Amino acid sequence: MSTAAPQRFKQIPPENLTPEQRTLADAIRSGPRSAVKNSSAAKPGPLGGPFNVFLRSPGVGHIIQSLGAEIRFRSSIPPKLNPSRRS
Repeated sequence: MSTAAPQRFKQIPPENLTPEQRTLADAIRSGPRSAVKNSSAAKPGPLGGPFNVFLRSPGVGHIIQSLGAEIRFRSSIPPKLNPSRRS
């Protein structure tokens, strides 16, 4: 019996991305998340997790992923106090 929740949004295959979605996906994959083990940004194929939702509105997705990267990877808050930086 699987405990995984069903996906609300099907993943978008890379070949089906619009130019705006592709730009966002490339930004996510080329940033610091690509070095995070088990991140969908580090794996080939469609982006999963929150990135899959970001692709539905690339303009907003760029803002959210940029903010998230700043908080997680470039914050002056020590990793011990920053839950988003714990691996």
